[in-house]
Amino acid sequence: MKSQQDRSFNRWIKGLGVSATIGLGIALSGCTQMPTLDASNTDLVEAEKESASALDAQTVYQILVGEMLVQRGQPAAAFDVLYPLAKKLKDPELAKYVFQLSMYTYQVPKIEAATQLWLSFDPKDSMPWKAAYLMSIRQQKMTQALHQWQKWQALTEGAWYQKVLDSAQRIAQATPPKVGYKFIKQLAAHYPDQWATQLALGWFAVNQGDFKTAWQVLNQAWRLAQKLPSGEEKNLAQKKTAQVLLELALKAPQYGTQVLDDVLADYISQPTEDFTLLQEVARLQVQMNRFEQAQLTFKRILKQDPDHPMALFGLGVLAFQMGDLKRAEQHFHHLKKQSQLRAVANYYLGRIAQVRKQWSKAARYFKQVDQSPFQLDAQIQLVLMQVAQTPNKKAYAAAQQKLDQLRLKESVKKDKKSLAKVWVAKAALYVEEGDQKRAINAYRKAIALSPEIEWQFALAALLYETHQYTDYEKVLKQILAQSPDNPDALNALGFYYVEQRKNLEEAGKLLQRAMQVAPNRYYIMDSVGWWYFMKGDYPRAEYWLEKALRQQMDDEVLMHLIEAKWYAGKHQEAIELWQKHHAQFPKNGKLQKLIEQLQQGQD
Repeated sequence: MKSQQDRSFNRWIKGLGVSATIGLGIALSGCTQMPTLDASNTDLVEAEKESASALDAQTVYQILVGEMLVQRGQPAAAFDVLYPLAKKLKDPELAKYVFQLSMYTYQVPKIEAATQLWLSFDPKDSMPWKAAYLMSIRQQKMTQALHQWQKWQALTEGAWYQKVLDSAQRIAQATPPKVGYKFIKQLAAHYPDQWATQLALGWFAVNQGDFKTAWQVLNQAWRLAQKLPSGEEKNLAQKKTAQVLLELALKAPQYGTQVLDDVLADYISQPTEDFTLLQEVARLQVQMNRFEQAQLTFKRILKQDPDHPMALFGLGVLAFQMGDLKRAEQHFHHLKKQSQLRAVANYYLGRIAQVRKQWSKAARYFKQVDQSPFQLDAQIQLVLMQVAQTPNKKAYAAAQQKLDQLRLKESVKKDKKSLAKVWVAKAALYVEEGDQKRAINAYRKAIALSPEIEWQFALAALLYETHQYTDYEKVLKQILAQSPDNPDALNALGFYYVEQRKNLEEAGKLLQRAMQVAPNRYYIMDSVGWWYFMKGDYPRAEYWLEKALRQQMDDEVLMHLIEAKWYAGKHQEAIELWQKHHAQFPKNGKLQKLIEQLQQGQD
């Protein structure tokens, strides 16, 4: 069966100068299959002959050559033959076909020439205007591109806001990111009171990492959306803007609190069947350590869809991480009923049994994990589990040997992330053996293959424990180069400087940034308080340390607060605080003797 594109060329031959419908189906970022010209339809071939009799021999020859080259899969050569002919004959239908052909050449000059030719013959067709504005954006002719975009949207049916959103998607696909971003900025500046242009700019800004701009314009988009009358447009505006705001908060955690507790608070509390939105809300809540809120969000999904896989998975993982093994087990057993997620469920059921030290049960589950991405993880857990049962020198050697066997598998060697996982497992065994040097080397090899931030933190911890402070600082800086707003890296480096009593100004900047990104983490509050303590600002130190201790009763924070009160001259308050809480941490010898040491220091 021949395509519409095939028939269109024959129809053009049949009636030169007669308008005909052509189904282009063009994706301006590239077409899926090059058109071929139909020479098998006898009625159309006869029509060609009748029409061709009115043409001179040279024109007929060019048509036949062009058809032959297309059928041979040589679009560029066919274009070189047919473009001059279309220009000569000034036929809109052939100009359309030549434009379509230009798309298969992937040559910008040909596409541009064909676009301009089509526009000159048929300026009321929206398709060449779309091609024209995309070409102008690529050439960074932004004023011209805006004019052409306006022409395109005026000739295109549909809601104005939908055309803005569609063109933003198209620009993202068809132009270099920074160049497309520049045009979208111009579009948003030209239409500042339209939610769709502000949303498009916010979406581009998020993807460009320009989070400050994204936050500003997405707030504007949300305010404009709220002013719309109830109806389809308002629903779409709120939904799309909420999605991008959540995407922003996930990439830039400093905006998480404002997104959840301010901008979207009322919207996400309303009943909804938008499970994708709720999933993103739950992801953000987990990222912000709001685990109970995330559980409630996942439960909202399950209330409407008891078998929703991501909600079951999310609740299961949360319960597992929070130590509620019974509930986690229930969720993963439910998830296991869905065949496509059975391997994932078996892996976590194995982990649950592993924590309970139900070794045989755990092994059965792990052996049932027969699909990626958890198959290698399950195999690694089987190895580690054997050591956990018999932690002796022989078991460690056997486990390392089995991990090396996994490392040498072709399927593992071909995948850097998989190979890195094996090195991480080897590092974990070396840590348990007390061989920190080999553990550090194994982590370095893993990170060289796949620089996962979690593994870099593990390496940093080992470097700190072994007093390799220069390398410790270097790794933290590498994490920040990879993830500039990572609150734990900001806090770790800032607190390190405070401990070392160096770079205190830089430490303050790092810790203040960490607080902006993750304002509810007690250990960052503790670091800020200790920074003030080191500067001799005891009232502020006391304020932040009390705030941290209210959020989490932690022995390190407790010690810091006792010292802050003592040096602030509040000796009795410090003693009472120690008397009230020191018994909760009997293994912390430093805490047990803290008041005595402070009193001795006073003497």
